[in-house]
Amino acid sequence: RILANLQPRESCREAFKALKIRTVVALYIEAVTLHVDNLDLPRCDAIHSYSTRQARNYYLPTHRTTLYTKKPSYIGRQLFNSLPRQFEGLRGRTLKHQLQQWLEQN
Repeated sequence: RILANLQPRESCREAFKALKIRTVVALYIEAVTLHVDNLDLPRCDAIHSYSTRQARNYYLPTHRTTLYTKKPSYIGRQLFNSLPRQFEGLRGRTLKHQLQQWLEQN
């Protein structure tokens, strides 16, 4: 708020975009998505040989507890699967750079 000279009840959204500052949520999305990319987890095309639209998505294993869904590896898979199709084949530094740009814009 101080950097953008905003009042207490004004929205920071547009100021963050103009100053290219990412929110805490955007930083979390980036961190868990890159964590999953580094783990090299199986994707749906490795589980079966059917040609489907979700073949490049990460496989979400079945689980018994809700505690498992709170793991960064599981949340990262879900977040990566919900990203736009432009991130499908990206890995490593390319993924990081494109994801940072996309999160700054949105």
